Amino acid sequence: MDIMTGNSIFSNEVELASVSSITAEEFYSHYLIPRIPLIITDASANWQALEKWTWEWLVTQYGEVQVELTDSLNEKQQARLSEYIAYIFNPDEYPVKNGPLYLKDLHFGDELCDDYKTPAFVDDWFADFPVHSRPSFRWFFIGPRSTGSPLHVDTSGTHAWLTQIFGEKEWVLFPPDDLPESYCGVADAFNPDFDKFPAFRTVRCFRAILKAGETMFTPSGWRHQVRNLTPSWAITENFFNASNVMDVDRQAVHPMIRPILYSVCRRKTEQLRDDIGNSSATSQLDMLRAFFQEHERQLLLQLADVEQVLKSFKV
Repeated sequence: MDIMTGNSIFSNEVELASVSSITAEEFYSHYLIPRIPLIITDASANWQALEKWTWEWLVTQYGEVQVELTDSLNEKQQARLSEYIAYIFNPDEYPVKNGPLYLKDLHFGDELCDDYKTPAFVDDWFADFPVHSRPSFRWFFIGPRSTGSPLHVDTSGTHAWLTQIFGEKEWVLFPPDDLPESYCGVADAFNPDFDKFPAFRTVRCFRAILKAGETMFTPSGWRHQVRNLTPSWAITENFFNASNVMDVDRQAVHPMIRPILYSVCRRKTEQLRDDIGNSSATSQLDMLRAFFQEHERQLLLQLADVEQVLKSFKV
């Protein structure tokens, strides 16, 4: 561990592993459960996307699509994707106000899903949701050098994986308990104002340069900021399983997700009981048991509230 000069940020490099060097159980016990970020260097090694997805292919297939771009003031503007890709590689020839412009959170259709595979270490229980209720937690991030995502926490209590298709991204990540969520969107983690945001003085900071073909695992709750060092294209998906089901339940945006979540977890419990000799199955069952206990506690509290309302109507 080193300490940056000037005001102190305690800094670690994000660990690296290859698919062949880490088992699913090791990933589960050493990174997923304790929520430690990790870079898998070759999770995308067999993807068709790495050969098929080129900038020329993107323009040919989707060049006429209108996309929403975000400037440095978080204001939006529209452009054709072909125009934007031309801008990415020659930004000086396309002067824009409050640039540079970033294409983030670009959803894509099922037609591209055969070109890549969810990394083997990802156990995504959203896949068990009914198709009509499944969140669309998959995106492209595309942009020129110096664009990126501000300090933020990933949505709805989810974990995330992100694979770099082209270019390089610089990351800084912070454990959930080290940095207030109120810093998100207002603090610049790459150049923090220590007077306005004093928690940066003692925070644990994890740093990484993510290269083409590499995949970053970002655990639920981790604050992180990312910037592109080159023209960049990345794909990302958010996911949940037993390790963060409590977070997803607490942060559910729509109340109708909770019955589906409960049903999926019941089915997963039965499946895990059949694999009870597996140590990760045992720990998952323990987490699911805690989830069900909390769910039942909340139901009892709701019933008590209903009883109080009914009593108030009695003469």
